[in-house]
Amino acid sequence: EALIGKTTFVIGNKKNSGKTTFLNYALAKIRETDTPCCYLSIGIDGEKQDQVFATPKPQIHAHAKDILLTSESSICHSDLSVEILQILPGSSVMGRLLICRVLRGGNIELVSPGNNQDLAYALQFIRQEMKIPTILVDGAVNRITQVASAEDAALIPVVRMDPDICHNAWDFLRRLDLLFGTN
Repeated sequence: EALIGKTTFVIGNKKNSGKTTFLNYALAKIRETDTPCCYLSIGIDGEKQDQVFATPKPQIHAHAKDILLTSESSICHSDLSVEILQILPGSSVMGRLLICRVLRGGNIELVSPGNNQDLAYALQFIRQEMKIPTILVDGAVNRITQVASAEDAALIPVVRMDPDICHNAWDFLRRLDLLFGTN
């Protein structure tokens, strides 16, 4: 319920910290409320294998009636059936960017708008033109400037605590508190 009516960015302290896993969890909870929600990424998420470490990645399973933003290429290589609601201006490295309503569910790879200006345009379009008040954005490691792309954006940090380097996670949380905290 805390995510309803907001644009929420999910960020992490390192690669494979659980951002996409949290996105999947949040989407499942939002779907239970029947609240319209759009989701997207500021990178590439939902791929089967990490492009840096070659480790398995959590898939993003889109359900019928979901609304998402991704590239034309990702839609063509997925097992989804979609209705294209809007073709955004510009393009990504993986082709034109599309806002789609899912007709038949399946796994999808999310691809982001290319820069903060394109992201701001997409978020504003989704919220104002499409009248979708709840937006989830799968973030990226050490990239929080995108939060400024949306007015009144919320931020959810997902932290992976490794016993041998837990001080890095605490430093990450301290930096977030300095940037966004109320103290």
